[in-house]
Amino acid sequence: MKSIKSGFSLTAISLLIISAAVEPSLAMMAPRDQDETKQQHKSSLPHSGPDTSKISADMQTVSLSNSHALPSSPILSLEEDKHAQPLSRKKQLKQQSLQGDKNAQYALGVMYQNGDGVFKDPAKAVNLFEQSAKQGHIDSQNSLSQMYLEGTDIGQNYKLALKWTKKLIEYGNAEGQNRAGDMYRNGWGVNKDEKEAAKWYKNAAAQGYEPARKKLGLDISKDEKKEDDKNTAIKQEEKQPYIPNASGVVNRPVVSDIVIPEIAKGYEEIYRRFVMGKLIYKPDSKSDKGRIELPIRALANPLEGTFDLSQCGDSGKYLSISTGYRKGKKAENANKREVWIAPRFLIEKNRAGSASHFQPIMSGWSDTSAPVGIFWTWGGWDKLAYYDHVTDEAIDTLSEDDFYNIWKRSTAVPPRAVGASLQERPPLAHFMFHM
Repeated sequence: MKSIKSGFSLTAISLLIISAAVEPSLAMMAPRDQDETKQQHKSSLPHSGPDTSKISADMQTVSLSNSHALPSSPILSLEEDKHAQPLSRKKQLKQQSLQGDKNAQYALGVMYQNGDGVFKDPAKAVNLFEQSAKQGHIDSQNSLSQMYLEGTDIGQNYKLALKWTKKLIEYGNAEGQNRAGDMYRNGWGVNKDEKEAAKWYKNAAAQGYEPARKKLGLDISKDEKKEDDKNTAIKQEEKQPYIPNASGVVNRPVVSDIVIPEIAKGYEEIYRRFVMGKLIYKPDSKSDKGRIELPIRALANPLEGTFDLSQCGDSGKYLSISTGYRKGKKAENANKREVWIAPRFLIEKNRAGSASHFQPIMSGWSDTSAPVGIFWTWGGWDKLAYYDHVTDEAIDTLSEDDFYNIWKRSTAVPPRAVGASLQERPPLAHFMFHM
């Protein structure tokens, strides 16, 4: 069969579908570098590369025409014919929502809440947010908490506002903690209690949540100066030199100030170390020039947050890096590689529910020698049970290498045929996780 360069005949499409069914995770892969051709990698995550587009007859490799081209979906079907008319965003989100996709439910809810492309309908928005929130979607829980507290278009309901605020603070969400402080400070749905309000403001402020810090009367500039002095002393003990990021000094929290969420009870030491961790971006892996540090504690939810890569060149176009684990497809990640950083206890405590797809690896994952794991997924994958992972390395080992080199040591789940490795190392090679 000749290489396919544009369009697909029905016969070719049929063969592609059969090939993809046999090898669903390898239908789109880029070839190795010349200096890596003799190394075989156990993972099969799809990747982009700089060569001219070509699909071989046996579907073993595909090279993409541009070093910045987005990787193609790992499975081809008739629905992906380039002549097919794309669904409108509203219809697409509706279909996904009916299938129980919590991210789509949230996105569609926002459209109805704001009247974005649809008639404004707060009741429909609330219904969609509730469906999503019951599946643990943090943004949906936050929207419900805020809407019921403020009475935005739906009338105030302090009882329901408190219900969803409690859900947020269970995961250590800083915005939820700040809102709990507001409720106790003003007596909204609870007995007025200044001491309890101050407690929740302090919890949120400890994560760097500025509105809470202001309510506590903190002088931000002076407070940051004190933290900077503390940082200097701490950094002298670390292997890597302390270098400010593009936005200024990254404050390091005092370990004793970190609030332990309910889900981390029993794993306090690991949680504290995890929250003090940071994602590091380096435009040049051999230099610290332009280095940017993105602390986990700056995320609204340290256990389920996505890093803002807008300062990290064009990496955000091709890569998504989050804490926690994959719970479903995200429309914005359809053509991106996803990297997930997760403490083992988070997955262990949810393995009977949203983390059930990690059952095959849990018996071999030690919470003492490897308390944190790193996972690689493809945003277009439908199956949660497809991922590459490193869950057998110590934190110090993970902290010494970039995501590309760590990924080369990863294992694929389920076991899949050996595929070609990355030819274009960026953007994975620009990032590392330090704890």
